[in-house]
Amino acid sequence: MIDNLTNGVFGQMIRFMQIILVPSLGIIALVGFIFYFSSFKNPIRKRRAFLFSFFGLIGFFTFIYGPLLIIYYRFEQPALSVGNETLSSVVDIAIPWGGITFYIIKIIAEPLLFFLFYFGIAIWLMAAKNPPRKRIGIGLVFGCPVMWVLIQNVGNIYNFFTGVS
Repeated sequence: MIDNLTNGVFGQMIRFMQIILVPSLGIIALVGFIFYFSSFKNPIRKRRAFLFSFFGLIGFFTFIYGPLLIIYYRFEQPALSVGNETLSSVVDIAIPWGGITFYIIKIIAEPLLFFLFYFGIAIWLMAAKNPPRKRIGIGLVFGCPVMWVLIQNVGNIYNFFTGVS
């Protein structure tokens, strides 16, 4: 009985960490890539960008695939749930908040990306012989549509990597 309770608590803890840490570490990795593109020749910014992107991606993939590999190699099959778990109901309470939060972020991000795209065009055209300003403008012009496509498809990408349908 204690073994089943321990597996239930451990499983719900892993599930809760995946719900929270996978999107957070993915965002940290994206911020690291953005820092890298805007760091130019500043070594402090490049180091911060490297740390964010490297450890963000390592953490992202660790929390997605780590529990799966541990269960596969340690237990050879996932533990089956027995009866009504009360911890799953606690974790299920937090799931709708993710959808609402993502919808609010999407409503805010789409006009912001639209504005940044045109702002990037203006920076690109007004940077006469200033290469850093031209790079910023080009990065905004090419980066905003990519970010818009990612925002539109982030649910499918998340479901692809986690296996949740």
